[in-house]
Amino acid sequence: MSNSRRSFLKTVTAASVASTLGNTAIFSQAYATQISTRYGTVTTDNIPGSDNTLGIVGDEVTSKFYYASSDGTVFKYMANGYLTWALALSYQRLRIVANQAASGATVKDHFTAQVDACISAKVTDIVLMGGQNDLRQSTSLEDLKAAWTTVIARASAGAQRVWWLTQTPLNSSATGATQAIRNAIPALNTWILSEASKYANVVAIDVTTPVARIAADNFTSWIYPYSKDNVTPINVAAFYIGRAIATKWNAAISNNFELAVDPQDDIVSDPRSVNIVHNSLFTEGLGVSSFDTLSGGSGYSNSGFDLIFSGGSGTGGAIAKAVVTNGVVTGITIINPGNYTAAPDVSFANGGGSGAAATIKLGPAGYANIDRGNVTELVSHPDGASYGKLAKLTVTFPNYQNYSGLLYNYTMNRDIIKHLGPKDVFSVRCEVHRDALSDNLAACGPSITMYKANGGRYYHSCGVSTDDEVLPADAQFRAVFQTPPAVVGDMNSASLMLYVANPVNYATGTTATVKVGRFSCLVQPSVTYTRADKGVVNFHPGHYLNVYADWAYGHFSSQDSFETSLIETTTSPGTTAAWRGIERPWYWKDLEPSKGDYQLEGIQKWLDALRIYKNKDGTPVDKYLLVYLLTDSYTAPAANSFPAYILTDPEYGGGVYEHNNAQGYKTRYDNPYIQDRLILLAQKIAERFDSDPVFEGFRIDETSAGDTLAKVLQKYNSDYQKSVTLTDYVEGQVRIAVEMNKAFKQSLFTIGFNYVADQKDTRVARMLVQAGVGIGAVDIIQIEPTLAGQYMSYDIIKSTSRFVPSLAHFDAGNYMSNGSTIQDVSTVTDFAATHLNASHISWYRQWPSQLPNNYRQLVTYFNGKKSQADWQSAVGCTDGLNTVLPESIS
Repeated sequence: MSNSRRSFLKTVTAASVASTLGNTAIFSQAYATQISTRYGTVTTDNIPGSDNTLGIVGDEVTSKFYYASSDGTVFKYMANGYLTWALALSYQRLRIVANQAASGATVKDHFTAQVDACISAKVTDIVLMGGQNDLRQSTSLEDLKAAWTTVIARASAGAQRVWWLTQTPLNSSATGATQAIRNAIPALNTWILSEASKYANVVAIDVTTPVARIAADNFTSWIYPYSKDNVTPINVAAFYIGRAIATKWNAAISNNFELAVDPQDDIVSDPRSVNIVHNSLFTEGLGVSSFDTLSGGSGYSNSGFDLIFSGGSGTGGAIAKAVVTNGVVTGITIINPGNYTAAPDVSFANGGGSGAAATIKLGPAGYANIDRGNVTELVSHPDGASYGKLAKLTVTFPNYQNYSGLLYNYTMNRDIIKHLGPKDVFSVRCEVHRDALSDNLAACGPSITMYKANGGRYYHSCGVSTDDEVLPADAQFRAVFQTPPAVVGDMNSASLMLYVANPVNYATGTTATVKVGRFSCLVQPSVTYTRADKGVVNFHPGHYLNVYADWAYGHFSSQDSFETSLIETTTSPGTTAAWRGIERPWYWKDLEPSKGDYQLEGIQKWLDALRIYKNKDGTPVDKYLLVYLLTDSYTAPAANSFPAYILTDPEYGGGVYEHNNAQGYKTRYDNPYIQDRLILLAQKIAERFDSDPVFEGFRIDETSAGDTLAKVLQKYNSDYQKSVTLTDYVEGQVRIAVEMNKAFKQSLFTIGFNYVADQKDTRVARMLVQAGVGIGAVDIIQIEPTLAGQYMSYDIIKSTSRFVPSLAHFDAGNYMSNGSTIQDVSTVTDFAATHLNASHISWYRQWPSQLPNNYRQLVTYFNGKKSQADWQSAVGCTDGLNTVLPESIS
């Protein structure tokens, strides 16, 4: 593992969002430990210790750093909050776990309780500011000092470090700000700076000098216009206060919070990564940036369609969709820009019309669906090339206050929302650099916007208010901003943005310039898994024959007997030596006809038959068995496919639901009792056969839930006052696969992966890959767009194949593709190797059949491709499929 990856994994484990939203950190220590373990990078400095957690004690001067709207839709770390800047300018080296600051609080009446709450939260650092409210409520300076003495002594005893801030000034117009009170504040601050030295772990920080002046009445006031309400700071003053604090923190506290320093640290290259933004480092390279000279043509599908890219040079991978109005292509949405050194050609053939054409323009790679108009250039990072590039943005503001400088709607070719579960917590964070310059910048930082039909939620890392002003030219900085933690809930779309804001009173046409880098979205999943412990696993890549569920084992003990059950005709398929083994399906009922009655002799007989397999000349040849558990009856009645107890015992809730075709039935994976029964069945099978060298592996049915599940759950919830969701169903499938995989320590395990019920397909893949579960294509269709590209499973399967097995299944209907286009079987193997990185292909034995393309053509093709001896050779039997062990079984 590279040093850069180790550094980022340390980052991932130690990172956590400064949270006042439920006082929940983005990453707990337990989760951080799990991430470290999963990646094999357990070192002491990878695990966040107890040396970087913060408790906050204060009044309204402090509490204004965080805003939450009363309706629960807007959450902001505010630019006029000094802690926003202190954390950002110190690169988030402290994690807030207890925010106790409250408007109106006094040292005398409230701070001791606030400190106690921080100590109860086991913080190691406490920051405190206060006293002005005590003075305005007629507390004498001496009584205030006495109150502070009690508070600081308590904080010093309970925390590792205490940061005691001087009191900010009051203007003469502030309520109750008499001359005596305003005169007492400098005296209080002088005492604080002296008193702090009595404690070994208390540091006094002068935050008043940077923002105070001597007013006309000779008393300390805010520098104009650093406070608009005469009591609390605006953004400019908050910046200077935060900078004073960050200077101390940077000198005293080690920084365990880092950002990515490896361009591979995202889910495109490693599905286990908790960073879901592709190319966070803005690395050099060119991708499809825009389209010039677009000609719209006519007659195209108004629903839009995928463009086809070909040619060019580089690694490719561009994905874009045409926008069509009244049959005319009016725009193009770039979903993934790919990576090119020379531009590819683009075709509009999928749209059904004619005449559309466009010229491709290349730009920086990795900027999936970003507003690139603001990015003027990529510049070098001051810390070196390993930190990627900084995107320099010059934003021209419209006639409202803030504007999106960057916008991500997609990553890994999918909507952002599809990477996130409803209970997952996530945060967007990035570096922002500002040079010394004069412009109209008031605030800058990442934001999250989420929508559903009747509203949205918004999370800002540096929110602006109507009082904020332009940051002075000397307010240059390098900072890390991060949003409050967000939870998806029932939202159905999400956008990640870099928001750049100017003051509200600046007109259209004003600009601001910043540099942004390492733009990341880190996710704390609500469900995580660790990789199963495996031994030496059977792994024999090649072609496998998927036979009918009612075929007997006796037909497969020799090559010549493979076809003996067929009526011999001149058009019957011949035999072939291409098969590396058999994939044999069993319905659940076949293996467990009644509860706890496991009938596994059928599997044993197949293993024994394949164990004595001989080829045409009588030579023994090793063959292997894949067991396929059917938990979908497809077109059969439920009673023929599922054990009776699953259908009738109350605890299983009916056990199944009717499939789309109104004939077959699928398992209710959301039911935990059903999950337990399936897991136990697999454990019984593994207990008996896992060590058998002929037993190649075990596969379970596909993730697709069909079109009826949502209505089934809606009715079930209404009838039984439940709240089962599509995600519950999906997580049930994943739990089954994870626990089954643990049982098979010496054989392959895969789940069929295509459509996911809650459409969170990459989230499901992340969990499966974490657990080391193999992911297999349930169909091989070379022209089907809904299984590839932005929509579904092929690109996920390929991206996960380095980590977990990829076993593909060529189903009956695949011979005709989607039932209308004949598929060329001669190109399927190359497609599976290239697009799925598959090690095994199980071919369904579609014969006899009236279709013009079927199993007979496949056998003819195989026998013409290689000789008997070639197929039986060590190299020939794999036929170009993937022979490299994935990480989970290597």
